[in-house]
Amino acid sequence: MIKVSGIRVPEGADTEHVRKKTAHMLRIKTEDMQDFRVLKRSVDARKKNEICDVYTVSFDAPDEKNTVRGCGLKNVSLIEETRYEYPISGVSMREHRPVVCGFGPAGIFASLLLSRAGCKPIIYERGCSMEKRASDVEEFFRTGLLNPESNVQFGEGGAGTFSDGKLNTGIKDREGRLRFVLETFVKCGADEDILTSSHPHIGTDRLRKIIPSIRYEIEKLGGEIRFESKVTGISVCDTEKAGKSMQLCGIRTEQGEDITCDSLFLCIGHSARDTFEMLHDTGVDMEVKPFAVGVRAEHERRMIDEAMRQEKASYRLTYHCRDGRGVYSFCMCPGG
Repeated sequence: MIKVSGIRVPEGADTEHVRKKTAHMLRIKTEDMQDFRVLKRSVDARKKNEICDVYTVSFDAPDEKNTVRGCGLKNVSLIEETRYEYPISGVSMREHRPVVCGFGPAGIFASLLLSRAGCKPIIYERGCSMEKRASDVEEFFRTGLLNPESNVQFGEGGAGTFSDGKLNTGIKDREGRLRFVLETFVKCGADEDILTSSHPHIGTDRLRKIIPSIRYEIEKLGGEIRFESKVTGISVCDTEKAGKSMQLCGIRTEQGEDITCDSLFLCIGHSARDTFEMLHDTGVDMEVKPFAVGVRAEHERRMIDEAMRQEKASYRLTYHCRDGRGVYSFCMCPGG
């Protein structure tokens, strides 16, 4: 498979235009390009009078090695299609069902894959289901009355549910995990353009329907989700296994429920300070993760939409100071 990046075409050009330009760049016929796919699309608006779309594409072609070598372009390479593989059968079942703590992005996909593998996980989420959580958040915005366990931080879907559902990561994806996540969202109702957008986002309004859709699949496969159930303790016991002196043997919830388990997925996000304190007091190893401090900037939507000549414009800003420090826009809400 051949991958071509940095294909610049006039703003609004269709896929056929991109296909023809790609063929011209590589000096091949369009009919020789099979399974032509758009991998990424972005807008370059750095020059106001030369706004253009920038594409990355892939396709199959005869004699691919010579085609790549013959064009002499640095933005053309050979790739192998990578699809994320996960075990869906033949999993050796443990004595106890796995437990997942937290039902944000990490917890949702850990639970989904465990369920598809036949492990029937038990999921504990301190917050409420999407339906109840949305109601609690709306009441907070309206009255200022805060539910400490059901708000924009805690509850089904995690904190990103109420920040427009942006799908950004700086992690390189050599195993196809990111594509798998995006395809899962599309299968559950997200627009297909998130598969190719350079800054994909779903939108809070759609996330409220998409996340429960994933939950339904987990439950259909035997997973069990317990909302408004906070894990407040973990228990360890002695073991004679080689190289280990202690091992996990269970958890306790705020309601006093004790669950025996030998595998626990801690998908607790960054705001569950009380849970981190509990883990620290229990002796669980943790390390500090670097973070950036940011500020919120607001402007009229119309201003940026007109500047970018788009209905729902997206942009990213960066600046490097003379002392070497940099500042950048972390995220924004197109059409917000």
